[in-house]
Amino acid sequence: MRATTCFSGGFGLASLVLVGLGGAGCASGVTSFSGDGGAGGAGGEGTGGASCAVAEDCAGLGDSCHEAACVAGFCVLTPANELGPCDDGRQCTQNDHCQGGACVGEGGVACPATDPCRVGVCDVGSDACLEVAGNDGAFCDDGNACTGAGVCGGGSCQLGSAIDCSFLDAPCAVGVCQLGTGCVAEGLGDGTACDDGLFCSTNDQCQGGSCTGVHTCPQPADPCLAPACDELLDACGSIPGPDGSACDDGNACTANETCSAGSCAGGSPANEGGACDDGQACTGNDVCSAGACAGAPVTACVGGDGCCPAGCTLALDADCTCGQNLALGATPSISSGGSVPPYTPAELNNGIGEGVCQWSWVDDYTTPSGAFIQYDWPAPVTVGSIYIATARAAGGEPPCSPPSGRNVASGSVQWWDGGQWVTAVTFAGQTDDVQVDLPTPVTTQNLRVYDLTTDPGNGNSMIYEWYVYAGSGCVP
Repeated sequence: MRATTCFSGGFGLASLVLVGLGGAGCASGVTSFSGDGGAGGAGGEGTGGASCAVAEDCAGLGDSCHEAACVAGFCVLTPANELGPCDDGRQCTQNDHCQGGACVGEGGVACPATDPCRVGVCDVGSDACLEVAGNDGAFCDDGNACTGAGVCGGGSCQLGSAIDCSFLDAPCAVGVCQLGTGCVAEGLGDGTACDDGLFCSTNDQCQGGSCTGVHTCPQPADPCLAPACDELLDACGSIPGPDGSACDDGNACTANETCSAGSCAGGSPANEGGACDDGQACTGNDVCSAGACAGAPVTACVGGDGCCPAGCTLALDADCTCGQNLALGATPSISSGGSVPPYTPAELNNGIGEGVCQWSWVDDYTTPSGAFIQYDWPAPVTVGSIYIATARAAGGEPPCSPPSGRNVASGSVQWWDGGQWVTAVTFAGQTDDVQVDLPTPVTTQNLRVYDLTTDPGNGNSMIYEWYVYAGSGCVP
């Protein structure tokens, strides 16, 4: 017959209890082993696998959390290896250890995830790692080159915001995004209206990816000049044209002139002894001589001949007024400054004035430094006043709109007495055109404005025209 041996854990050896024959059960918390009783023993026949005579008979019956012993002829187990390592055979536990004869594990097993928007968890019911939605709000890669960083939501990577490709915009291109590539500049079709940003062009259109327009600056009347645009001043001007082109210098005493460096020159003498006009009111009986037109000086104080000869005054000659710009008969020069047309000393007295963007410019500063403009006449003239058409101190006047600080602010009007320069009058504090009367009219062949300054100062003074009159209080 079968006999059941029960024991309960405790201090020392387990208490053995023979419950009865036929394999009756053990009380709760008691470990049992069943086996056939030994020969002649109560209720048993044979020895069975759980009977023993010595401890060695129970070898191999223990486990990580039990040890086997032979007690009263039977193998019994008692708790062992308390808090020692063991294996409870479950994937979802870790740090398994013995506790009161049982192998107990802890939770918190880390499970891997294959997607940044999912997390791995260990399911106790199935004892296996699973992936579930997680990391909501975290950045992720949505795989789209036309969006910014994606955001995890509900277990998947949601598309990020569309990227801005406008940094590639150009007059003839627009920044767009292409899948798989990202931002690219997409050219606009030929003929598309655009703006090349230039002042001197119109009807701008895209051609081959570039924005081009039609040059609008007109051809200068002078055949030796070519049109040019000054984009800094937003104004049309001119530059020297091709050398060698035929031209006419306006001199009846020369022929076969050609263009050279923007000027008409190089003519040979012609019309020798023939009548001409040297353009000087104070000369008469002009004739050609060796390629130049010259006449005898007018000395009489006669009203109506356009001349105010040396020594004449308004009381003696009605021409000694503001009706004649004496500067037109002078040769201009400057201390230093512009030398390329139309910004040369010749613009001081070309008779055009400030209605066209042509001027002479002079190197000067906010303090006197010896800068000057000068006229030289072939014969003495009587000077009563001057007028300088210049830029405004504040700048911006039409049609040329120059920057500020290119005006004539101060200077001294000087005349040559045959041996030295004599100061007739000094002016200062000017912010626009300058009109100056000489205290007493002077007769001279040489006149200059010395120690020119500009204020607030931009490196040089612009002068559209410098007028000289015999009378006082004269303006153009």
